Amino acid sequence: MAAAGAALTSDPALIKLGCAIQECVRVTILKLWEDDNTLVRDLQLLQAFCVVLEIGLWSGFERKVEIAEGLLQPMLTMFRRDGKFKRSAYSDIMISNELEGAALNRTWLAWVVSESYKRLAFRLLLHDSSSSVALLVNPLISYAEFTVPLPLSEDIWSCSSAEHWRALCISRASGQALDISDFLTDPEALLVHRDTIDLRMASFALLSYSWSLCWEYAQLKSLQRRQRDQWNTLAMSSRCGELSRLVDNLRMVFSLRLTKPDTVTMRLELVLLHLHMPFEDIKIFAGLEGPERARSVCPSICEWAASESARRSVYHAAQIIREAREMPQGSMGPITAIMLYHASLAFLAYGLLATPRGVCWEALSTTGVSTEEVFLDQPEDASIRRFLQRGSGTPCLGCSMESGPISNMSKRVYLSEPRSVIRAVVDVLRANFHNRPRPCLLDKLVQLMMALEGSLSG
Repeated sequence: MAAAGAALTSDPALIKLGCAIQECVRVTILKLWEDDNTLVRDLQLLQAFCVVLEIGLWSGFERKVEIAEGLLQPMLTMFRRDGKFKRSAYSDIMISNELEGAALNRTWLAWVVSESYKRLAFRLLLHDSSSSVALLVNPLISYAEFTVPLPLSEDIWSCSSAEHWRALCISRASGQALDISDFLTDPEALLVHRDTIDLRMASFALLSYSWSLCWEYAQLKSLQRRQRDQWNTLAMSSRCGELSRLVDNLRMVFSLRLTKPDTVTMRLELVLLHLHMPFEDIKIFAGLEGPERARSVCPSICEWAASESARRSVYHAAQIIREAREMPQGSMGPITAIMLYHASLAFLAYGLLATPRGVCWEALSTTGVSTEEVFLDQPEDASIRRFLQRGSGTPCLGCSMESGPISNMSKRVYLSEPRSVIRAVVDVLRANFHNRPRPCLLDKLVQLMMALEGSLSG
């Protein structure tokens, strides 16, 4: 934990210390497992190794990121072979008022161990989906195999005595243990069980499931674009509609802010962003794999830019900006910065291709096209719905990114000006740190986005 705290700060000396500790712990744990294979079931070693992987993934150093990515699979294999991703690994612990003394204490400690494995399983699920988002790779945990019962609420978990734990468990007994599949099609059930389950873990697990489903759809969609005559477009459209409804249901529940402020809503917008945009092709179009590859995907990106999917993509990208702007000072983490980067690529492709080169939306009034300004980084209203469905209006971001929201909308950035939009996204990230040093990964993402902005100068 000391290594995690040090490595993710913005102080160079502390970063160096944290990375050194992380390296020592990583090497030591791997040697322990190599020397005594029975230790792969040791809970504390597994917990420590999970933290080691998290430090590596978010360190911002390419070598550490690659090592963390490579070592996630063995970690998951250990958990999988021990059956810890299955409901059957977690037996129900019977609690009654008759439990007292040493028997009560033994039952409590047994529950703590079982609950610790559950919480580690959910943390691995979140880490796996976060790794998939950051590195754009397949999630390694299947949503079909993960049937771990949800951990109990935070106040039950943090009980300081066996007696307090027993009293809370009995007062909040809810029958059979629940897993994520119980909430996937009916997320409003979270409201019913809000006092029983850990809402934060449940929320992130639902988002991990949603990301996996979205990723699966995106891979099929990528194949469809290359071999259109081999795929049923109606089936793909139907699947997209199902996923959109699923995520919209989650959005309604998460809008109630059941947990303390976090990146839950932002991750939800990211899922919707990727559902509507061919991210891999857009990344190529941005020139990250060279000009020749960029030219090869240009026709498909041009087709996308004229579609409703593109308009929905930039809307969800703008909502990511909105959520990031509202984060407390200094709280922006690596995953938030990565989501901002994804949003900037959506703005880039749409801004370059949605209107003819050299033509701004402000100049379209003579053509009869609606020039009503549509502020995409605001709550959804009638003007946004018209833009999404018919393409009406002039899409823009309605605030000064350096100084926060502007109530009278006196400042705006039009999506037809991709350089200004990317600069605005960078300003959101910079403003969260008030010109203080940023963690290494955030600094590198700022440099990458500034390089994208510079590439548009011609």
